[in-house]
Amino acid sequence: MPPVIIKNDPVVQKIRETLKDFKEQIMEYANIKLKIWEGKNQKGVEQMGEIISKTKIPREKGFLYYCGTDDEGNLTICRAEMARGKKKEGDEK
Repeated sequence: MPPVIIKNDPVVQKIRETLKDFKEQIMEYANIKLKIWEGKNQKGVEQMGEIISKTKIPREKGFLYYCGTDDEGNLTICRAEMARGKKKEGDEK
């Protein structure tokens, strides 16, 4: 399932503004036109992760923000809910 592309999330807006300076460098380094969520572009994902972490932008708890591409292949920020471990019934001791 492809990630949700958030258009009006305030955190995403802030990340986008911060990333504008890096966009060309990222596009060149990562060839981000590849669909990164298919695992074909690990180097680009790592590079973007580093840049996003350097921005020190407050993120919403329980969500992962990362770089992806929209349907036209443009660089965008995606937000995914982080998987949480759930206790199975009968696991408690």
